[in-house]
Order: sequence, then C-alpha cells, then structure tokens
Amino acid sequence: MYVEPNWPEKAQTFSGTISHLIHALLSIDNLVDWLVIARYLEHLPRPLRCLTMWLETGRLQPGQTYEALVRNRLTVAHFARLAKIRYLRFYAESPSIDTDVIIGFMAPFTGLRHLLLYVRAPDDRLCHALVSRYGHLAHLTIGRGPWNLGILFPPRSPGFQRLEALKLDCDWNSSHYQHIGNLLATDYPYLRSLSLTLDISDGTPYTPDWEMALKRFFGQPWPHIISLNLSGGHEHSDGMVTDIAPLIIRNFTRLEKLTLYLISPLPTTHALLLSNCPKLKCYTVVGHGCSFMSQVSTLDFYNPTLSYLAFSWPKCNWAAVTAIISRLPNLQELRVSLDPSDLIQQFNDEYPHILLNC
Repeated sequence: MYVEPNWPEKAQTFSGTISHLIHALLSIDNLVDWLVIARYLEHLPRPLRCLTMWLETGRLQPGQTYEALVRNRLTVAHFARLAKIRYLRFYAESPSIDTDVIIGFMAPFTGLRHLLLYVRAPDDRLCHALVSRYGHLAHLTIGRGPWNLGILFPPRSPGFQRLEALKLDCDWNSSHYQHIGNLLATDYPYLRSLSLTLDISDGTPYTPDWEMALKRFFGQPWPHIISLNLSGGHEHSDGMVTDIAPLIIRNFTRLEKLTLYLISPLPTTHALLLSNCPKLKCYTVVGHGCSFMSQVSTLDFYNPTLSYLAFSWPKCNWAAVTAIISRLPNLQELRVSLDPSDLIQQFNDEYPHILLNC
C-alpha cells in the first residue's frame, strides 16, 4: 500500500466514523508505512482485536535499524494499544526479511492469544524468541519455512504448555520428522486441535526412519484432542495415513473431527477410521481422487455418531449414496458431487432430514 504524506490526518478523520473496528488487514512493502499505521491505531475508539499483515520486503534505508525507527516514532501509548491485540497473522514472504526486523515488529504484541506466522526463512534465533516471549499462547500456527521444531517443542521442557490448538504447516525434511517423533503429548495437556502437514517439500521418498518417528508421535495417548487435520500432497502421504490409522483409533479416543487434505489412503483405511472412532462427528476428505465412493457398497463400516461427511472427489452415484446413509444413521449433512446431477431432487425427496451440498 502507498501512504500519502497527509495520510495520518485523513485516517484520524476517518476513524471518527468507525464505532468498532475489530480486524485490520494490511499489505505493506516497508516498515516505515507500518509505523505510520501503528500511530494511527491510537485514534480508533477501541483497540483492535485482530491484525493480519503481509510484509513484502521489510526494506530499510541504508544505515536505518527498525529498533531506532520504533524508538523515534512510537510512544508508550502506542505500545499499550498494540499490546491489546489478541490475534496476529503475520506473513513475511521474502527470504531477505531480517530476523531482527521480525522480532522487532512482534515485540509490542505482548497480549497475544492467537499467533499465525508464515516466514520464508526462519532461523534458530527467531525460534528461541518465540518460545521465550510467547509461551502463553493458546493457538499457534507456523508455516512456510523450515522451522526448527526441536527448539520450538523440546521434549520435557515445553515452551508452549498452554496451547489449545497447534498447526504445523512447514516445509518438511528428515529432521522435522525426528523432532515430531520426540514431541510428548504429556507436555501439552490443554491441546484440543492439531493440524499437521505430512508432505515432504523436496519429494523425498517416505523412509523407515520417518515412519518410526510418526509412529512414536501417534503411538502415544492424546486423550484431549477432538480435532485432527492431516495434509499431504504426494503419494507417500497416502501411505503414512494408512500406517498410522490404527494408532489414531487407539490414542485419539475423544476425536470428533477428522480432516484429510490432499491425502487419499486406501478405501479400507477410510472404513477403518469411520468404524472405530466412536465419538467422530465430522469426517472430511478434500482433493485427490479416491476409490472409496466406487467401493463404498462393498466396504464394511458403521458409525452411529457421525453427522457430517464430505468427499470432494470423485463423483458419487446413487448406489453409493444409499450405502453411505445406511451405514451412518445420524448423518445430518452430506457434501459430495452426485452423478448424474439430476439426482439432487431425488435425494431431497427421499432424505429431507439430510442437508446435501454438492
């Protein structure tokens, strides 16, 4: 965004017309513009609750430091306003953005409960800073770059003990899997929602070492997690889920919501999960062709608690629909593509108690 020289005056006038701005979404090219905006936030009638910011380059003039800019432009009152923000989404898209800039930008946000960080080139110093400054977080999402999970989640000395939701959407390599395998469920007693990307960014084949690391992670009890989201992208991700499905059944005993994104395990794996997760209410499969629908009539599965089922691909014929509904007596919403599409009216006539989304 371009900030005009008289932008603060215009913004202050505009702020008088806003009774309650909750969320600001910004895309900026340099940090001087951010500091102008940060000063403006003081004029809002109420503090922001959520800030989303894309930083394109983070460039500074030669000889400038972000710390000096902040010292010259922000007051104690500005810092107090920023400390009241509870939810920060920060995207540092360029690998040239310096760690000092990222740490300095985040420093005023001391009251965060939710943090989403997509950083192209995170280093160990940034990981240490997150652990030391934001151990009170309830929700944490980290993504994009190759984060050092060994620093962020060391076994038996966790920095984020209060986490209720964790999403790891990182670029993966063999060391990431080893760190995931070392992570202990007992270190995170409040964790209710977990989202993992199982994809290997360079397409490296799935190895026995990675298999063992995943089995260590999923092979321990996670009795408090109610939502599990697994994402893939390569064929080895499909095999991973087939391998760990029995561990999910055994150790995620309160699981209510399971989502598979760009993962297509064997049809029998779907049937196994659907039949053996007794509290499961929502089961979603997004992307990737799957033969589950074409084989559903021959699969032996039954779930009396499931209320929502979604398969984004492939199309579903009438025989598959009737087989699904007969095995899921509590089904209240079905998200599939019917083939042919004129079956929609027939569905609505025969199953008026089930919401169909195509």
